Amino acid sequence: MLLPVGYSDVPRGKIAAVVTHLEITERPAIPPDPARAWTLRRVEAPELDWFRDLYRRLDGTAPRSAAGHVAMIE
Repeated sequence: MLLPVGYSDVPRGKIAAVVTHLEITERPAIPPDPARAWTLRRVEAPELDWFRDLYRRLDGTAPRSAAGHVAMIE
């Protein structure tokens, strides 16, 4: 059963599913890189402290645990 665009009553015992999709018809323009603002490098086996330092550099805060507590930082 196809519902018309807009609000519709759904019969009792039925579930309405809404599917939204985005069609990209052309490649987006790539913005220019800021002049030497960053570098990309491979880190083979980073230690936990490496990740903590990365978080601090990105947004100035310490990573948080799933419970929302600040992770222990030396």
